[in-house]
Amino acid sequence: MAKSLYPLLLTPVSRANEPSAQLLGDFLETDEPLDPTDASEVWQAVDCGDLQTVVANGEFAGQSLRQLVQARPEELVGRRHAPESPFPLATRILDVGADQPWQVHPDKYLKVDSETFPPNAKFWFSLAARRNSNIVAGIAPGVTGQQLLSQLNKPGLTRLLRTMPAREGDAYLIPPGMLHS
Repeated sequence: MAKSLYPLLLTPVSRANEPSAQLLGDFLETDEPLDPTDASEVWQAVDCGDLQTVVANGEFAGQSLRQLVQARPEELVGRRHAPESPFPLATRILDVGADQPWQVHPDKYLKVDSETFPPNAKFWFSLAARRNSNIVAGIAPGVTGQQLLSQLNKPGLTRLLRTMPAREGDAYLIPPGMLHS
């Protein structure tokens, strides 16, 4: 009889990449106290190169999500999933304490030097937001490519972006190819 995969509990991975707003401790249940000045992101599930969550329970305890996907792709992801492909979903809780750089993820596979970047959609849900916090999601309606190019590296560029106040409970879908921050 095959070993059951469910329920899988994963050990979160925390990192200090950005300045923290020191709100993470309010939203995470951990066995050990979380130093909010240390962690600015917590990956609940991730299979991205060296960044891996590990199974915390049962007979698969200690295996990375990558190892489990490679060993049991059909059961974990579905019959069309290739074992060499990463787990198709990552969940992360961010604690953003400063303006973030603008990003655009490719809308199709992009190879740069020896690294390949897959299309990357994001779904954000705001657990909390401090006053005067903003979300950038796209270019403002009616802005032309020429206007955008004329304002690159100038302070006026921000006026051309679709900026919204960040509010608790709001959700945002960021498709591949959309400028966001």
